[in-house]
This record gives sequence, structure tokens and C-alpha cells, in this order.
Amino acid sequence: MSEISKIPMSGQTFANMKPPYFWEQSETCSGFILSPDCIWRQTEMNLVTFQPDVCANKTLAGCENLIAYARIVNQVEVVQTAIFQIATTLFTCFVLAVAFIVFSHDTQVHVIIPIKKVVAIIQKLAENPLKKPETPTQDEDTNQMKTKMLE
Repeated sequence: MSEISKIPMSGQTFANMKPPYFWEQSETCSGFILSPDCIWRQTEMNLVTFQPDVCANKTLAGCENLIAYARIVNQVEVVQTAIFQIATTLFTCFVLAVAFIVFSHDTQVHVIIPIKKVVAIIQKLAENPLKKPETPTQDEDTNQMKTKMLE
């Protein structure tokens, strides 16, 4: 069986063929087993096989081992998939960073500041148990929080 080195694009004939060809065999990437000199990685090519039905069903004798195969380069799709994965990773990092900022702000407002108030009240009661402790106003709490955030 002979190999076809080139297949013309529509409207071309073998006589007037000029690049780019619709299909051209690569000597380093042809064959069932790839050469180490092939310019594409294994993941950048798909192996497509075809066996006629009459051979697969053993209707026609002598062609049971006849299988045609071709490697199709899908480098553009592989690169595009990689770009989408990088974009997904960056988007995830952005979402996690925003969630961290929001969560830390909420933690500061709803957990840390009230605990600090309780600790301050307990310290004032420890110093003078008979005196009524004064609780800071909402404005003082907001100013304390802004001061902590700036630090």
C-alpha cells in the first residue's frame, strides 16, 4: 500500500499546488509509532482509525487486519483549553480574595469588636466592681474599627 504525501484543497490540482495545503504528511510525525523528532506532543494529536465494515464483520476474506489511521493535529484546541484553564484559575483566585476580604471585615465587625467590648467591661469591673461600667458608643466602635483597619 502506498502513502499519499499531499491532498489538495478544493479547486487545486496536484499540478498547481501551493502552500498552504489542506493536508500534508509530516515525515517525523507519521506512522503508528511517533518519532521523538515530532514537533507536536502526543496530547496535541488525535489518532483516528477506520476499518471498513466488510472487514470488521469478516464478510470479505483477507482484510481482517486492514485499518486506516491518521493523526489530526489539534494544537489550537489544546492551547485554547490551557488559556481557559488559566483564566478559570485567575477568576477563582479573584473570587477567593474578595471572599477573604469580606469575611475578614465581617469577622472584625461581628466577632472581634464585641469580644473586645466584653473584655474591656470585665477589666473595668475587675478594677472597681461597685462602679457601673461604661460601654463605648457606636461612633467610638466605628472609629476603633477604622483605626485597626488602617494599622
